[in-house]
Amino acid sequence: MGISVLSCVSLLLVFELFSSSVGVLQSVPGSTLVFPCLPGQNQKSFAGAKITWKYNDYLVPDYPESSKELKASKDGFYLEISPVSVANEGEYECVIKQNDMEWQKVHIVQVDVSSSYILKVIEGSTVNLPCDRPPSSKDPVLWYRYDKGMTNGTRKQLNPAETGEMVEGDRLEWLYGPLEKDMTITLNEVKMEDAGMYYCETAEQGRDSSNFNTIELIVEAAPTVLPYSCVGFMTPWESCQDESSRSWEAMLGESLNEFSMKLYAHLSQSQPMKNLLFSPISISGVLTHLLLGKKERVGFL
Repeated sequence: MGISVLSCVSLLLVFELFSSSVGVLQSVPGSTLVFPCLPGQNQKSFAGAKITWKYNDYLVPDYPESSKELKASKDGFYLEISPVSVANEGEYECVIKQNDMEWQKVHIVQVDVSSSYILKVIEGSTVNLPCDRPPSSKDPVLWYRYDKGMTNGTRKQLNPAETGEMVEGDRLEWLYGPLEKDMTITLNEVKMEDAGMYYCETAEQGRDSSNFNTIELIVEAAPTVLPYSCVGFMTPWESCQDESSRSWEAMLGESLNEFSMKLYAHLSQSQPMKNLLFSPISISGVLTHLLLGKKERVGFL
């Protein structure tokens, strides 16, 4: 009987010498996150105790990549992460040793990188839909599209082509690749029917899907090219002929020749006994200007 009581006391003592728990903390990029080693405990109760923090098996003061972002308080009871980024995701282990007692606490920091915004593009252009996957996520990232025209509010999963491997008819491809950290996709030759909501997310094992980006794509019509027109004229000019065609030059030459001969015949009949010297091109030029400006006040010098 005495041995059994002694065994129970020994087990209880071992349990009291080592206490461990796990907590989850949520944060957003750019914020400041401060958390205690043991939440709910009085900081003064551990005065003089040895407190250490570890992240990725490195002591926090010696952590090479985040030494500027991670900072422990003077007594070590609090840890500060500022500014928070996706690189700070992971497990932070805190150990308190005081006399013959040891407490251990594991904090799991999760950074919410999801964002939502509106993207406006012009019809016919090329647009990139951005999406960054956190380093802690190893699961495949999927893209979905939803618009009001789809029945029953269902979403359509997108299947971008491999980078540089699009075939005829494809307009959607990965900017870098489906296994990269940057999961941005490129939509080529945007059409009006491409407008809608686009979602970049992943379904992690044992958890619901995690949304990284929600993008509302708005497609605007390409600007209309205005026809050639004159001030005060509502009717546009006729379309210009092809510059490579020389038919207009022949027509202009024939018209000038015909005008010159008719003008010479008219002048020679009015004054048949005198020599004539005139420039048909100059006269036709004056008449052309007069024709173009006949609806406005025209003056000649």
